[in-house]
Amino acid sequence: MIRGLRSGGDLGCRAWGSIFAWATFFLLSFCCFGDCGAATPDRFKSLLDPEWQKVESASSGMSYPNRPVLWSYQVSPPFPVDWPPGPNGRLCYYAYATGFSVQGGLADGVYVAAPWCRVIVTASESVRPTVERLSDRLREIGIQGVVPISAEEKGIYDRAESVERLLANLKALPGESSAEGRQLRAYYCTWAGHNGTVVTEIRRFHEGFFRWLTCK
Repeated sequence: MIRGLRSGGDLGCRAWGSIFAWATFFLLSFCCFGDCGAATPDRFKSLLDPEWQKVESASSGMSYPNRPVLWSYQVSPPFPVDWPPGPNGRLCYYAYATGFSVQGGLADGVYVAAPWCRVIVTASESVRPTVERLSDRLREIGIQGVVPISAEEKGIYDRAESVERLLANLKALPGESSAEGRQLRAYYCTWAGHNGTVVTEIRRFHEGFFRWLTCK
């Protein structure tokens, strides 16, 4: 996907451009993806890596806009399969992709591709996670702007595991003024605010949950 570099002065310019692009990518990853609930859960890595290799290979000719883009996959927070909550505590994680141009040109955002796979888990440890392929190749859906998160937002994201346990163990709708309801709304509305591009694709699978969230 990365085109060859020319010699001489052009080589130096392009090399520095690539270094800048990589540095920008890692800064954005630290500010946004590293702290915004989109890190790949280790327990899904062995399930998603083989699927990602197939999707990435099928999508290797993509560019946007007319520049080579380096893609990597991210995993969303869990979303309830059933809402109002059902007895099985089923949760769904979406694997989608983000990318940046190796030639620069996009310094304050990343390209986003729609979810291409999802993993469904249940509260019962005896039931193995189920992997469902949603697409055989990446489908670009837009650009997501990225900004550093605040200390308050970082505190919300630091409670990701607690939110997951809470969601998996819900058997009924939490009370509107309950601590559980406030925690869920704070977490998911914050994540949706930072990841609105991919949320437009996830929302259609969880309309009831998003209506309950009532994010502003």
